[in-house]
Amino acid sequence: MKFAKLLKMAAGSGVIIERDGEKWLMSETVMMKIPNEMNVVAAFRMQDPTFCKEVFEHFADEDYSTAELTDAELPIPEMSASKIMRIFTDEEGGEITISNKHFGLIEKSDECLTIYGDGSYTDTDGNEQPIAMAIVEGWGEDAEIKGVIFADDYFHRILKKEA
Repeated sequence: MKFAKLLKMAAGSGVIIERDGEKWLMSETVMMKIPNEMNVVAAFRMQDPTFCKEVFEHFADEDYSTAELTDAELPIPEMSASKIMRIFTDEEGGEITISNKHFGLIEKSDECLTIYGDGSYTDTDGNEQPIAMAIVEGWGEDAEIKGVIFADDYFHRILKKEA
């Protein structure tokens, strides 16, 4: 993933999340591991929130599926091309939609894996859908998450459910 690009997008509004001795920069619906050689300053830090724990626990349990870009759509035809939504589909038939802006953070060599949550994140037909897409570096036991892009409406749904 392109850390420098996320850093530019965060532009002072990012949050640093500390998890197992690692630091992650989160902005909007994306979080990326801060490279060891980088020193990022943020006004706000938090310890491993529940939504992060869920992604990493499912990854550790190998509860994920390989995802590929399968479609792109413009929600409203009059919108600019920058508003295109990218749709990734996994081996289970699940779909995750991310913004074009966040799609630009993924490098061609990155492996994309969908991560499912506790079963409460479903589509209109009641089918469970991925909560996030993990961007992974390495293979097998050496595989490591270097970034996470949450479903475009994931946090909106969480807030709506809690209200």
